[in-house]
Amino acid sequence: MQCSICGGKQPKMKRCTKCKKKIYCSRECQVADWPTHRNSCPPPQPQPLPSAAATTLQVTVTSASKTITINHNKVCYDVTLNDVMTGEEMMGEISRKLRIPEEKLKLISRGKMLTQQNSHEKVFSGKSGKKFMAFGDQMEVEDDLHTGDIDTIVLQTKVDRNAAIRALRKCQGNLIDALILVG
Repeated sequence: MQCSICGGKQPKMKRCTKCKKKIYCSRECQVADWPTHRNSCPPPQPQPLPSAAATTLQVTVTSASKTITINHNKVCYDVTLNDVMTGEEMMGEISRKLRIPEEKLKLISRGKMLTQQNSHEKVFSGKSGKKFMAFGDQMEVEDDLHTGDIDTIVLQTKVDRNAAIRALRKCQGNLIDALILVG
């Protein structure tokens, strides 16, 4: 497999999370390709599930869904939510899409805070519209870093996980240099 943009090869390649077809060597290549790829990016076809779960899937597929736009740090994210989702599932999906931990995620629509309890009503009632504002610190992507190195920095220096990841990136993955940098 090689990168769709630069032709490069990495030990750990990335795929378009929407269509799962385009392959990239880095986030930079994926971001560079998105303006072109977004127009031809079809969502993946749902895979049939065995027996009882298939009934649930059928209900999910045929129920109403709504795509909302969430603005966070001047970036717009489109999140598709389904009306059979619970408030907890909806907030979890938004949290995953924005990479903000649920406990730190704050969503606002028309001056009202979105919570697990009122999210279904706010999204599907039609009163809130489709635009939301999100607040919260995004989790750093740690795909190409060693989890053990991140954990070591967090434990030894008592910094948060995001700071440990940023330090490792700045030091090109060198644990000792990252420990010195944050320590």
